[in-house]
Amino acid sequence: MELLAEIGPWGAVATVAGIYAIFAMGLQVQVGHGGVDNFGQVAFFLIGAYASTILVEQHGMGLVAGTLAGMAIAMVAAVIVALPTLRLRGDFLAITTLAFGEILRNVAVNERGLTKGSAGIDAFTFRIDIVRELRRSLRDQDILVDRLAPLLILTWVLVLVVALVTWLLLRTPWGRVLRAVREDDAAVRALGKNAFAYRAQAMALGAAWAALAGTLYAWNQVHFSPSGFEPIVTFAGFVIIIAAGLGTIWGTVLMAILIQGVLIEGSRYWLDTGLPNAQEASLRYMVVGLALMLIVRFRPQGLFGSRAEMAAADE
Repeated sequence: MELLAEIGPWGAVATVAGIYAIFAMGLQVQVGHGGVDNFGQVAFFLIGAYASTILVEQHGMGLVAGTLAGMAIAMVAAVIVALPTLRLRGDFLAITTLAFGEILRNVAVNERGLTKGSAGIDAFTFRIDIVRELRRSLRDQDILVDRLAPLLILTWVLVLVVALVTWLLLRTPWGRVLRAVREDDAAVRALGKNAFAYRAQAMALGAAWAALAGTLYAWNQVHFSPSGFEPIVTFAGFVIIIAAGLGTIWGTVLMAILIQGVLIEGSRYWLDTGLPNAQEASLRYMVVGLALMLIVRFRPQGLFGSRAEMAAADE
């Protein structure tokens, strides 16, 4: 039986969309539910990519163990960053977290021992092992797949798992207190809850999802360097959650498909202007910017959000 036997370039596009969906869900936990304006989310994306790759490629750790270790390192880093920064508010918090992301990226550029500096690092074991094992398993079931299909399938299975886990967590008492912290942390403190601890936990959970997305990015790229972890990655995540609507998890997944899959990556194939590559890339981002402007103007709560949620986040 042939299943995804020939997926072509759209398989790669769908994989990238899934990676950004996980990344944006981490931001949604932090910003949409915790009220933490983290402009340095790409730092945890970088930690996940480098930590898991180094542990697997250089230290022989298993793929699953390396991935979980990368997520754990990102969570610890998030808590460390949260200690001095989460007491700040608004612009100060945003600037501080943005600076953290840039500091970490520059460390990766200049640390030639672990990260190989600006030359980048390889993640061949990830790609080869994952593709080989998944294709072998499917072939045993008489299912033929394209070489890009295993990573695509794995990415979207993880997207669904992350979305479900996040959605369920945010509906527990912990999630309800976190939302109350976002709306009025003074009232939460008056009730005896530690608002700072809840924000730090939201920061850590969002960092774990960003690290998982970073690991998938490493698997997908095979070879990557610090240039792939610039602030534009965080801003792309913000575009997704703003367009989807603050607080919506499943809407974030759909918006990642629309923006990252259709408009940014997908437009490489359906937008044929005849312009040079650099100019056409700029045009794609102009289209995304225009789409975001229209959404903010005519549906400020986002395509999948609610006005009540937006009003609560603004308080």
